[in-house]
Amino acid sequence: MVVAGEVLEHLREPARLVAETQRVLWPGGALVGSVPNSFRLKNRLLFLLGRNPIDDPTQLQLLSPDDIRRFLHGFDEPTLHFVSSRFIRLHPRLTANVIVFSGRKPS
Repeated sequence: MVVAGEVLEHLREPARLVAETQRVLWPGGALVGSVPNSFRLKNRLLFLLGRNPIDDPTQLQLLSPDDIRRFLHGFDEPTLHFVSSRFIRLHPRLTANVIVFSGRKPS
């Protein structure tokens, strides 16, 4: 198992890390991780107001759920879960603070 918690958004080429993970995992091994939900409603509103939604200078990427799905292409059972928001029932993709993802290397 490889765990990439809050890492991909800090890399210049996060897809390379995911590809290398898939290469080194044993068949049936899993990649699990998380990224901030950069496209949540709060960040969209900050952007509309002309403010930078990222307050971390080490964060190089704004990753969307679609980006994560593309990274997990080639993994079996890719899943995304939207977590860490008290308003998650309203619209998970727009209100969650964190996207947790996983995928399994094909056997």
